[in-house]
Amino acid sequence: AGQARAAGLRVERDPAGSLWALPAGDGPWWATGSHLDSVRAGGRFDGPLGVAAGFAVAERAPGVAVLAFADEEGARFNTPTFGSRALAGRLDVADALARTDDDGVALADAMRAFGADPGALAAAPSWLPRLRGFLELHIDQTRDLASLGAPAGEVRALASRLRLALELTGRADHAGTTRREERADALAAAARLIVAADELAGDDPDFLVTASRILVEPNAFTTVPARVRLWIDARTPDPARLESWRAALGERAAAAAVPVEVRV
Repeated sequence: AGQARAAGLRVERDPAGSLWALPAGDGPWWATGSHLDSVRAGGRFDGPLGVAAGFAVAERAPGVAVLAFADEEGARFNTPTFGSRALAGRLDVADALARTDDDGVALADAMRAFGADPGALAAAPSWLPRLRGFLELHIDQTRDLASLGAPAGEVRALASRLRLALELTGRADHAGTTRREERADALAAAARLIVAADELAGDDPDFLVTASRILVEPNAFTTVPARVRLWIDARTPDPARLESWRAALGERAAAAAVPVEVRV
């Protein structure tokens, strides 16, 4: 808000909780910006660089708005691109509001604590006509520009992304006495699915698959794992390939040695 005032802009909050620093008038405006949240240990430039650069542009180009999208990484509630999807009308509002963090706090309650009304979230697309267009400056998170010796590059495509949450249910047994053929080892089954997810991406360097998080129960040295919660992140510029990958991984999950529940 202080930076906005210094640039002669006023700050408004849209129904998703995203912050808009706006020039005088009613728009529509050209806008630039990014987000202020990041992934855990994501570095100080992931997102904030685009917001800071946005103010530098707005100070030199009157009539440009600056946006800071809310919860764009979605690290806390597994709601990636929350603010921008809400604005574009591509967010499953009911599903997003019901999601909880590791402490059991619902996203709807977090919005209230922030000062945003979760009941108004569905109205976020009504703000979209206020924009003529949007341009984001973002740090290069690959090594491509460094290898080219280039100061900047232009994005040609955005990756379609999918996050899967898998829950595998086996049976806890004594690790020292239960024979392998008698086990229902949830972690062993999860390991096979992780390998399968990577292999199903093939040799496409732009198809990225990450087993990003795993929780194991009872997580004890001498006990066969009984339950595993596993999250897999998949991204590719080809949405058809992403859907094929998901279907193939679903087949592997159905054939697993223990029951697997898959959620998006």
